[in-house]
Amino acid sequence: MVQLPSFDQLFAHGGETGRHLRSLDWSQTSLGPIENWSPSLKTAISLLLNAPYPMLIIWGIDQIQFHNDACHPFLKNTKNLPTFGQRASECWSTIWKQINPQIKFVLATSQATQQANIFWSNGCSEVFCLNWFLSPILETTGAVGGVFVTISQSSQSDSQLATHQPIANFLTAQSDRSYLGSLDSNQFVVNDILERITDAFVALDAQWRFTYVNQEAARLLQRSQQELVGKILWEDVFVEIAGTTTSKELRRAMADQMPLTLEEFSSVLNCHLEINAYPSPHGITIYFRDISDRIRVEEALQASEERFRFAARAVVGIVYDWNIATEEVYRSEGLEQLIGLKPEDAPQHREWWVERIHPEDQIYLYAIMEQILNGEADRYSLEYRVRHEDGRWVNVWDRGYLIRDKARKLTRVVGFTADITERKQAENERERLLTRERAAREEAETANRLKDEFLAVLSHELRTPLNPILGWSQLLQKRKYDDKTFIQALNTIERNAKLQVQLIDDLLDVSRILQAKLSLTMTAVDLVSVIQAAIETVRLAAEAKSINLRLELDERFHPSNLKSQPKFLVLGDPGRLQQVMWNLLSNAVKFTSEGGWVEVRLERVEDKRVDEWMSERVDETLPTHFLRHPPVHPYAQITVTDTGKGIDPEFLPYVFDYFRQEDGTTTRKFGGLGLGLAIVRYLTEMHGGNVFVSSPGKGEGATFAVRLPLLKDQDKYKHPVSEECVSAVPIDAHRLRGTHILLVDDGADVREFFSFLIKQAGGVVTAVSSASEALVVLNHIQPDLLISDIAMPNTDGYMFIQHVRSQLLGNRQIPAIALTAYAGEQDKQQALSAGFNLHCSKPVEPDEFIEAIVNLLKTSSSTC
Repeated sequence: MVQLPSFDQLFAHGGETGRHLRSLDWSQTSLGPIENWSPSLKTAISLLLNAPYPMLIIWGIDQIQFHNDACHPFLKNTKNLPTFGQRASECWSTIWKQINPQIKFVLATSQATQQANIFWSNGCSEVFCLNWFLSPILETTGAVGGVFVTISQSSQSDSQLATHQPIANFLTAQSDRSYLGSLDSNQFVVNDILERITDAFVALDAQWRFTYVNQEAARLLQRSQQELVGKILWEDVFVEIAGTTTSKELRRAMADQMPLTLEEFSSVLNCHLEINAYPSPHGITIYFRDISDRIRVEEALQASEERFRFAARAVVGIVYDWNIATEEVYRSEGLEQLIGLKPEDAPQHREWWVERIHPEDQIYLYAIMEQILNGEADRYSLEYRVRHEDGRWVNVWDRGYLIRDKARKLTRVVGFTADITERKQAENERERLLTRERAAREEAETANRLKDEFLAVLSHELRTPLNPILGWSQLLQKRKYDDKTFIQALNTIERNAKLQVQLIDDLLDVSRILQAKLSLTMTAVDLVSVIQAAIETVRLAAEAKSINLRLELDERFHPSNLKSQPKFLVLGDPGRLQQVMWNLLSNAVKFTSEGGWVEVRLERVEDKRVDEWMSERVDETLPTHFLRHPPVHPYAQITVTDTGKGIDPEFLPYVFDYFRQEDGTTTRKFGGLGLGLAIVRYLTEMHGGNVFVSSPGKGEGATFAVRLPLLKDQDKYKHPVSEECVSAVPIDAHRLRGTHILLVDDGADVREFFSFLIKQAGGVVTAVSSASEALVVLNHIQPDLLISDIAMPNTDGYMFIQHVRSQLLGNRQIPAIALTAYAGEQDKQQALSAGFNLHCSKPVEPDEFIEAIVNLLKTSSSTC
């Protein structure tokens, strides 16, 4: 049996590397003492140190590196020259990502492979283009212990080629000696290594005669070693390949003395071969291997990748593959379509994508992904936003599949990310429409509920005064009462009738407001007189409840301190301003308990005073626009404060809404339709002012404030209009003496009442029930005045007056009054346009009606 040389003998010819190898204390390294090394490792190191061309050994799980002197041209920078026992990844760190997958492949599969065109800098400004050929080193058990690496350059100088001569000479010499003869130590080691490597290896002399064939080469060439050694390749063995591409390339390599690497399908051997040839002046050595399985795998992989690319292109978004170990992420071409960036321009790591996610979405995504990656789930589905290259945000749907190894450790995540921006926009639009629909439905339901409540309240408020009116009327008709009871009954009837009139007037005002048909007759108005008149109107009601009703005026402008005209003049409609004050005061009196007080304060406010008033009285209930835009000229401030029931803070925003009442139940203590304050707000704003409300809460009273702009240069208004309570001239028997009036109304009670009223004033009246009867009368007499209803059967009042004005020429100048229950501003304008001189709405005060007739007759006579 041939004995292997001792370990020291094997290291004897290692040159500089061998000396360095012998100097190390290997017991201090991860490999341990030399005597414990695997025989395969020792044999591989012997071949490595004796090889004339660059070779590496990468051994074991830790991938410890060994190299020979032929590697030194690539490692000239001695500072970085790796020592034995160092990891290969530390030496070749700059190209490790390129070669590490190939090393792992060999260790895992026991198959050889290669990595071509690796650009390597040795630290001395030299750059090499290297080809790495990797083969497994098998242990005696059959397991892969390490990787044998042969390195070549893409082009070499003649001096570099000379390094192949020793081994070429050695192998050429085999042709003159028996293949099975005795070998010296070095020859034995080389032979042993060549037989152990998984690549096929042959050596040929300059005449293309086989001088050495290892067992793997004999197997692939389908000949025994004895059949091949000493035979000429082209003449004795494979005559049929003499003219093939392989033969031409091998002959050219020999002629040019240049290394050769090629892959080709051999029809003779019926397999794909990878061939590496190293020529020298004495012959050529050839490594080759069967790569058919690899070619099939590559072709299948290529086809699979092609299918994957086509599938990825069909997805509206990106397909990704995240390698957990390396943190590298592959993204398909859809990335450009999704966010406007090509995959090759995007960093291939996870954090780059995470940084593009919307900051708001990152907060919840981080917790979710941590739970997914650390859990047992194998799928996930997420929606979030990522930033497009143009700056906009893209809504995406991200679905992934988690791949785990047998130990359930996560290794990869694959999935796709699709653009769902349009879907999100549609969902948002649908949600917006649903929100609007819900709001509209709630608003409609609220309006319907308010309508029902309002109709119930309206019915109650109209029926309530009818009861005493009808009751007293029936009692007075059935029997006689003493004077005191009789007067009390008449007062009750009158008071309740006026209450109904007020309710109807409020309804008419709201109707005009909602139709934007409420008009004002603007003139200079003295607010002091308006307030005093309103106070006098509600004084009796306040005294009935023992309420202290007082007026506080700014001392600077108190009438007793003024020598000229009052200084609280505003531009407005005196009747409407009276209505504002009456509504505020009547509300204050109505909601204040017996023994309380109501204060009306009138003051002139400048910019600073307005701010003070806001902070002291109204606080947070003031609208924000008032804080941002303080007044730029003086205002009159009217404040009505009471000690009444107060207002719930939740109801404060709705105080001035139409048909809204804080208490809409049948058990409510206070009456009314909930229209007064809405009318107050509208009229105040029509006068260029604002109204505010504040209340500490229930039982704490309330404060209403009206701001109206004061007129400038008030001294030039010598006779401002005031709304003092002026009684109409009482009816006497001589006011209409000698006056003949034609009365037209289809209501018998109305005709009877107004006929009686005119006769009481001394006038003569002719009363008819229709327009046709009136026209007959006008053909025989010419009255001094015409009074006509509007709503009559067959011919209404408008048609009647137009006929009178156009057809009865002799009666064209007869003054005419429209007496009607149509009390709107539009009705008034329509009556005047039709030909009436005056519009009076029912019901009308008797004294005021007689006074209107007298004034119209005077005006008509003066214009004749």
